[in-house]
Amino acid sequence: MLGAPLLFLFFAVVSLPAADTNAIVNAWLAAQTNLLTWQADFTQTRALSTLTQPLTARGRVWFAAPRRFRWELGEPPQTIAVRQPTEVLILYPRLKRAERYPLDAASAGPWKDAMALLDAGFPRSRAELDATFAIAALTETNGLHTLALQPRSASARKLMPEIQLTFSLRDNVLRATQLRFTDGSLLRNDFTNVVMNQKLDDALFQPVIGADYQVSQPTAKGEKK
Repeated sequence: MLGAPLLFLFFAVVSLPAADTNAIVNAWLAAQTNLLTWQADFTQTRALSTLTQPLTARGRVWFAAPRRFRWELGEPPQTIAVRQPTEVLILYPRLKRAERYPLDAASAGPWKDAMALLDAGFPRSRAELDATFAIAALTETNGLHTLALQPRSASARKLMPEIQLTFSLRDNVLRATQLRFTDGSLLRNDFTNVVMNQKLDDALFQPVIGADYQVSQPTAKGEKK
């Protein structure tokens, strides 16, 4: 359920007043209630202060309401992240490694908050959005709206102080997400070839971990066992 020089810097960016912000956000969220499944190709761009050039990779993502997703980064996949009802599972096929991140109530900590933020692109209602995020700004650029969100959880903000969602009201399609981390690095995903409400195979969200994989799981203190 993770940034090059941003293109919108080269266009006129219009900040919208609060009344328009609420109307646009509510309209987009209303359309999301009809979203059952979503899949797309994506280009991921990472901008790090230690690198002069950003890093890019291509991948594929699948989402099924209410909270299942699968990200595959690399061609062939080098990292696979699967959000299941009770955990996030991260697989590294080339390394034959897997990591389990439980999401139950007993498992608390900054990393759990960070995992929960991966649901940001697919809120089901305004109440759900407001419970997790505060709206910082809404801008419009070249017909696309970018919503800047700040996590309400203090521990989540220590890792990721802002998330941006870029979407189009013409077709209610999520076009991009951008995560800003406390070290100043950016992680942007630009989506293409979006397909909505097509039946997905349940096996996508139930990956088989091979017997030759080394599996680890963080403890409550963030250590692995």
